[in-house]
Amino acid sequence: MNKMTVKTYLTVLSICLCCLMLKQANAQLILNDLKWEYGVKTSLNFNTIGASYGTYNGAGMWGAGLFIQTRIFPQVDLSIEPGFLNTGMRQKQSDTRYRTRHIELPLIVKVDPWDDDAVFFFGGIRPTYLLGYSSEIFTNGAYKKIDLAENKNKQGQFDLGIMFGSTIRLSPVVSIDFSYTYSLTNYTNSSEIAGMPSLIEATLKINAVDLKEALDSKNEAIKTQINNFKQGALLVMLPTISKKETLKYKSEEDLFYALNELKIRNTRVVNEFNRYYNFNKLYFFYDTTAYRIASGNTKGIFLNNQLLPDSSINIASLKNTLVASFCNDISNYSQRFGFGLFVYDINMTQLGKPYNVPSQMFSLFAEGDPINYFKTRKVNYTNLPFDRVIKKFNGRLFRYSYTE
Repeated sequence: MNKMTVKTYLTVLSICLCCLMLKQANAQLILNDLKWEYGVKTSLNFNTIGASYGTYNGAGMWGAGLFIQTRIFPQVDLSIEPGFLNTGMRQKQSDTRYRTRHIELPLIVKVDPWDDDAVFFFGGIRPTYLLGYSSEIFTNGAYKKIDLAENKNKQGQFDLGIMFGSTIRLSPVVSIDFSYTYSLTNYTNSSEIAGMPSLIEATLKINAVDLKEALDSKNEAIKTQINNFKQGALLVMLPTISKKETLKYKSEEDLFYALNELKIRNTRVVNEFNRYYNFNKLYFFYDTTAYRIASGNTKGIFLNNQLLPDSSINIASLKNTLVASFCNDISNYSQRFGFGLFVYDINMTQLGKPYNVPSQMFSLFAEGDPINYFKTRKVNYTNLPFDRVIKKFNGRLFRYSYTE
């Protein structure tokens, strides 16, 4: 039995097996409403021609496409994966490159042997349609396309391969396939180039259905968190100038200017929070007592509207409580640089979205005086649009807390 006869036999056998699987799957489709999953894939492949003919080197190429899959039997998935596939190799002696471009439609059966949805083994067929091909010869320091008689590929030809390998799910959303495709129509030899090559391949897949479910789950968790926060309070931290920082000022006049600017700004922040923030209760305190927030000892630290400590202002519990401040980021790790409204938990760890977003940031000298910025070491501008940021922050919390 020659090589051609073996390939023909394997081709017919593969088609028969796939028809049988589809026939059996059809009964399952009638009996059950199957859950279809889909997503995108991208791959890197390597032509294995060099293992058969030492005059060739395989070339690493790429592919991309989609996948649609469903569970047809317990622990068995059926996957259809239309895509675009590039392959390539190089003839070492003449330094000639060969490239092919295919449309592919793999039909794959995956088995989950341990029923853990983590590791799969798969096999199937990989029909391809040749969109185009090229030959390139190295001349005058560059590769130049040229028609070569030994390239026997023809545009529009159909090829077929048998594909098998394993899948590892890195997360509910991301998985990676490692596969080998044995081409049934690879007729390349030492004297001519023809047919689809055999390939080893790594494919990264992103499951759009699982991604949506993960995002929905995350949004639901954020919504629950914000609704709990609605029952708590926002502690607004106001900046001060420490004794160590006062030593940086060259004159009493500069120090007085900085203290006065900071008092004006803090008064504005308090007034505008009281006017535009109504998501939950508000309390104000100075940054010099921030350590007491983390320890849970808040007695006597809260301020009245005149920015004076008022022992009559108390908070029953720090549960569902956050801290906000117009400042330069003071967390242990900074996700953003510059001045703006930052939101933290009670341990002063900066939170992510939707609490901190780029629209809460001001540019360094926005509507301010850069000379005074470097003189005072703090952004003490009194004309920044604090009201706009507070209104957006308040509205965003209400939007996330909304439930149908």
